[in-house]
Amino acid sequence: MSPGEESKINLTTKALSLALTAFLVMYVEAVLYTSVPAIQAELGISPVEASWIFTSYLVTGSVLIPLMGRIGDAIGRRRTLILILTIFGISLLLGGSVNSFRLLLGLRAAQGVGMTALPLIYAIVREEFPPNRAPVIQGILAAMNGIGLLIALPAGGWVTENLDWRLNFVLISPLALLSILLNIALLKDTRDLSLDKSVSGVRVSVASVLSFAALVTSLLVLITVHTTGESGKYAQGLLLAIFIVSLLAFRWSERRSSAPLLPISTLNRNVKLGVFCASIIAVTFQLVLFVLPYLLQTPPPNGFGLTPTESGAYMMLLIVSYAISSPLAGYLVVRVGMKRTAYAGSLLSAAAYLTVAVKPLQSPLLEVTLVSLGLVGMAFINNSLINIVVYSADKSYLSTTTSLYTLLRTLGSSLGPLIGGLIFSMYSYSEIKTTQITSSSIEPLSYSLAFAVASSLFLIVLATVSLIDEPFSPKGFVDKQSLDITKL
Repeated sequence: MSPGEESKINLTTKALSLALTAFLVMYVEAVLYTSVPAIQAELGISPVEASWIFTSYLVTGSVLIPLMGRIGDAIGRRRTLILILTIFGISLLLGGSVNSFRLLLGLRAAQGVGMTALPLIYAIVREEFPPNRAPVIQGILAAMNGIGLLIALPAGGWVTENLDWRLNFVLISPLALLSILLNIALLKDTRDLSLDKSVSGVRVSVASVLSFAALVTSLLVLITVHTTGESGKYAQGLLLAIFIVSLLAFRWSERRSSAPLLPISTLNRNVKLGVFCASIIAVTFQLVLFVLPYLLQTPPPNGFGLTPTESGAYMMLLIVSYAISSPLAGYLVVRVGMKRTAYAGSLLSAAAYLTVAVKPLQSPLLEVTLVSLGLVGMAFINNSLINIVVYSADKSYLSTTTSLYTLLRTLGSSLGPLIGGLIFSMYSYSEIKTTQITSSSIEPLSYSLAFAVASSLFLIVLATVSLIDEPFSPKGFVDKQSLDITKL
């Protein structure tokens, strides 16, 4: 076997190992969606309380993402990834012993640590793979999000119906162990060993960490209680006040600290614009996924009147489209460049959603096909953006940069449903807080407005991408730090 063949096999095995890790994170996040009714009945909780099964996961991951990114830059991304996966795996094993709602929330919070693996994986791809292959690997990782969701929804329902919902955690834990072993065996330490640890940032301001935790937690809880209607205006006002105070405290601490949690000064224009675009795409992604089920399930004449099962079948087309187009986007990035791929994706998504906005009630298949085309465009943009960010970032703060990218995407995702709910409340005959969707719940104009907003956001992304310098082109790879050119 030639050295080149050995190299190809090694790179393929590494890619599969990282893809498995990304798959596990998405699978565990989504696996309980179809189990919520059974959990409610057994633990005696309300639908509002059940929403915290997912909020606790999201809060923990969001709070820890920047901290784990800094640790990854300081002690090594491989070591940090193994630590994260170990905590993640233990929380899955313990999931089989859940006997109370509080214990379930605690374990879901621990499982949320798995979210912090994603930015490390993005950084590792940048370090471990040559530039003519890394975009394709990033596309495969993005596809794992769709595949994880695609498998988690029916698998979680089957396990809950035929076995026990707790086994959704236990049965997947061997894959977590396999992921740990593969990453130990295949990955190398990607910390820049030439840097002193104090420079790479193993020390961070405690005040920054605490204020950031309060900032993110208050924001996510505020979004949750506003969306579910759990608390009154006083509680929401209090959460808003905590968010504002925490934001001010965080900014003050970061400016005074010699070891900030998010060293914004290390981010160049490319990174800042890329992260901004990524957050906009995340908002749009969740906005569309929030609105589409209402369009499909609302009875005529204000919708298509499909059953939840029929609606779910149509929604699967979206996931499949995104999963297939994500690796394709990686090939496109290598062949035509990041910016051109982002341009194509932005125009495709903007045109698709504008078409839905103009005539949102033609046929279920047509509307879902158009939304699927929009997701294809999103896949193109997301692949372009992550590669723009990782190839433009300072290598010494690579994990920190990808952590910021992941964090703002997560926060953007939480805002999408909120925007959709606000649009529905503006153009609805009645409050949409019941489990039964009635023909008078939503006015068709609200669909048009929601998709018009989505289309407009893609035009904003298109304009922003034009301001980014191309770090990667078919003629070669330009490393913004070393300014070396490596032929593909």
